Amino acid sequence: MNTEVQEESTNFLAGIFRTQGTTPPQIRAAMRWDDHHLCLILSGGQYALYNITENALENGYPKPIDNSTWPGLEAYRNDIIAATALDADRVYVLLRYGTHLVFNRRENKTETSFSQPINDQTIPGLGAYASKISSILDWPAQYCYFILKDNSFLKYDKIKHSVLNTQPVRFNAVRWLQ
Repeated sequence: MNTEVQEESTNFLAGIFRTQGTTPPQIRAAMRWDDHHLCLILSGGQYALYNITENALENGYPKPIDNSTWPGLEAYRNDIIAATALDADRVYVLLRYGTHLVFNRRENKTETSFSQPINDQTIPGLGAYASKISSILDWPAQYCYFILKDNSFLKYDKIKHSVLNTQPVRFNAVRWLQ
């Protein structure tokens, strides 16, 4: 995470946590959870539901990522680098070292008992970039953008399960998430 983004993340969370009197954690991943919430994966193996309408954390958050809140993710809670909701039920959870899990929200568990490598069979089109992914940005519901460590991105169609551009596209003043 670049310094400017990390500083903005810390400032955002400092405002939210100031009322709780705690040191703000860092956002490791963020995704749209439903029409009114963002799910924030936080440093320290925690997560929080942020109410967009109320501009505040839901009561009782942050909570630990453990086998009662996110069954199957407890062992990986400090390795999460990015996440995106594929649809109403499934979430891609990307981990350090080029691996991932799929969390099924309806069944409240991971679809496998261990992480899988990111390759062209598990997430089509991302195999060559597995160790280069730094984050994911959802935009709009059908698409997400896999942001790479070199400040380029790959646009991903969550319905077709495919990368739309054949090569990473660099961010610049003219081209930004087109």
